[in-house]
Amino acid sequence: MTAPGILTRLLDALARIFRPVTRSYLRLNATLRRVVAAGTAILVVAVGAVAVSQGMGVINGQNTPLVGRAVPAEQLAQIHAAALSCPALTPARLAGQIMAISEFNVNAKTSAGGVGIAGLTAPQWEQWSPWPDAQRPDPGANILALAHYMCDLLGQLRVSQVAGDAWRNALAATAAGVPAVVSARGVPGGAPARFVDAVVRYADWYALQPGFTPASPQAGVPLGAGVPSAGTPARPVPNGYLASVLAAGKVCPAITPPRVAAQLMASSGFNPNLLGANGAQGVAQFLPELWRQYSSSQLSPWDPTVAILMLGRAMCDQVAQLNGLGEDPYTLALTAFRWGPGEVRRAAGKTEPASMREFATAVLGYADYYARDARLGSASPSPSPSPSPSTLPSQAPATAAPTGKPRQPRSAPLSHPAPPAKPVVNLALHRKVVASSFQDTRFAPYQNFPAGLAVDGNGGTRWSSLAENPSWIYVDLGAVHNLVGVRLVWETAYSKNYEIRVSNDANNWTTVRQAPNGNGGVDQFTFSVNARYVKMYSITRGIDAYGVSLWEFEVLGR
Repeated sequence: MTAPGILTRLLDALARIFRPVTRSYLRLNATLRRVVAAGTAILVVAVGAVAVSQGMGVINGQNTPLVGRAVPAEQLAQIHAAALSCPALTPARLAGQIMAISEFNVNAKTSAGGVGIAGLTAPQWEQWSPWPDAQRPDPGANILALAHYMCDLLGQLRVSQVAGDAWRNALAATAAGVPAVVSARGVPGGAPARFVDAVVRYADWYALQPGFTPASPQAGVPLGAGVPSAGTPARPVPNGYLASVLAAGKVCPAITPPRVAAQLMASSGFNPNLLGANGAQGVAQFLPELWRQYSSSQLSPWDPTVAILMLGRAMCDQVAQLNGLGEDPYTLALTAFRWGPGEVRRAAGKTEPASMREFATAVLGYADYYARDARLGSASPSPSPSPSPSTLPSQAPATAAPTGKPRQPRSAPLSHPAPPAKPVVNLALHRKVVASSFQDTRFAPYQNFPAGLAVDGNGGTRWSSLAENPSWIYVDLGAVHNLVGVRLVWETAYSKNYEIRVSNDANNWTTVRQAPNGNGGVDQFTFSVNARYVKMYSITRGIDAYGVSLWEFEVLGR
C-alpha cells in the first residue's frame, strides 16, 4: 500500500473514533463549547511541549544516565590513578567505559576478541601493557593500559583535526578504528554511536556517585574528632580503606602497606574528616601545598580513597628527594610530609623540635604493629628507593586484622648528625637548559612547555618535546662538578628507551646510564663522574601520539 493510502485509512479511522465525541460537543451551548475548546487547546500545547522537549533532549544527547555497577574499592583507586594519564580522562569517564565494555567482569570477552575488565585485544595488550612483567589478568594493569590506549587515540585524532568532542571521538575509535572516525569526521553511526552513547550515560551516572565527586568532610564523623595522642593504641585498618592502603604501599619499595597504615593512624586515626591545626586535611593529613603538588584540581584530600593513594605517591617522592642527606630518608620524608620539605632542610645539623621526633617515633611504632596484620603482608621495606611503575599491580586478599597495642619503636628518637662538608644537592636547579624541541601555543589547545620548566623546582610545571624520535634535554651546570646521580619525574608522556649522558663541552658525550625499559613515574639513577653537562637522550617515546615530558630533571651532586 502506498504512503498516501495508509494516511487516508488512518484519517478515516480517527474520524470514526471521534464522530460520537463531535456530536456530543455540538449539543453543548456556546459557553460550554468555548470552555471545552480552550481546555483542549491547552492539553494539545502541553503534550506538544513535552514531545518537543523530549525530542530536543534526544537531539542534544541529553539522555538519562544509565545505572552502573558499584566499583570495587581496589579498582576505584586504580581508576583514579589511571585517569591522570591525560586531561580528557576523568575517573567517572573511565568507569563508564569499563562498565560498557565488561561491567567490571575480569573474565569478560568482547565480540572483537578483547578479554578482561578493559576488553583489550592481544595486540592492544602487547602495545599498552604498562610495565614489563604486567600480568594479563591483573585488573589494575588493564585499567592503566586502557587509559594509555585512550590517550593515544586522543592524540591521533587531534593530529587528524577531527572536529567535535575529542573524548567521544576516541571512544568511537575504540569501537570502529581511527580511520572510520577520521572518515566520518566524528562519531560514525550504528554500533559505534550506540557504544559511545552507553559510555556517556554510564559516565554521567558515575560522576554523581561517592568516590567520584569532589569530596567534602563526611557526614556522621565530627570535623577534627579522633586526633591521636601519645600512647593511643593502634586501630585495625578499616575494611573500606584496605584496598587503598595496599595500593599506596606498592608505589615504591620504601613505602610498604604497614608503613602507609601506620602513617594514617599516627596522622588522623583513620578519621577522613580531620582538619589539623596546621591546615592539614583528611585521613592522610595533606598540607594544601603538598596536595596541589601531587594531585589535581578534580580530586579532594577529603576523599579517603584518593588521599590514601596519593599518600603513597607523595611519600615515595619525598624519600627519593631526601635520599643522600646522610640520614634515614624515610624518617626525613615523614617529617617533610608532616611539616613541609623546607623544615627538613632547615633542621639539617640541628636538634629537631620534639613534635617532629614524636610523630616519626609514633609512625615507626605503629608500623611494627601493622607489620603483623596478615591483610597487609609482611615484606620488609627496601633500605633505599628504586624506580618503580607509577601504577599498581593487583592487591592481596583480605583476612582478619590483629588486635592489641603497638610495640615500642625499635630505636630511640633520631638526632641529626652534622651534614657532610659538601651535601648532595640538585645542581640543575635554575640552570641554563637546552632541548631538541618544545611544545608551544601553535599546538592548540596547549600552552608553552619550554625546557626551563624542567629545572625550575616546581613540580607543577613541565617541559614537553614535540612528538618525534629522538628527543633530548641537557642542563649546563656552569662548571665541572662531582655528580652522584640524576632524578627524573616523568609526566604521562614518558620515554620507554633513553640514556643519561655527560659531557664537559656539550659536544662529546659519554653514556653513564641506560634505561631500555622505561615505564614513566619517577626514575633515579646513581653514578660517580665529574662533568659539567648532563643530558637525557630519549631514543623511543612511550606514547606515539606525544613527545616526552618531564616535570623535573634533577642532577644530584656536590
